[in-house]
Amino acid sequence: MILLAAVLIVASIAKNYPGNAQTLLSIGIGLLLILFGQVATAVFDMADHVLGNRAPGNAFSNAERDSASAGKG
Repeated sequence: MILLAAVLIVASIAKNYPGNAQTLLSIGIGLLLILFGQVATAVFDMADHVLGNRAPGNAFSNAERDSASAGKG
């Protein structure tokens, strides 16, 4: 949502002040980096979720492991 607002602001500035090409280019590159970071974070979170319960030596889910170790303390 914030990214969309930023894109609209940049588009508005570009329409009103066409001479600021370098500034707009810098802002656009920054927005693309933010978007790339958000996508990369989402991909790594999904991979962590998918692989978290399938890693070798992790036969139980976190909830099962926590309940099993609660009685050992």
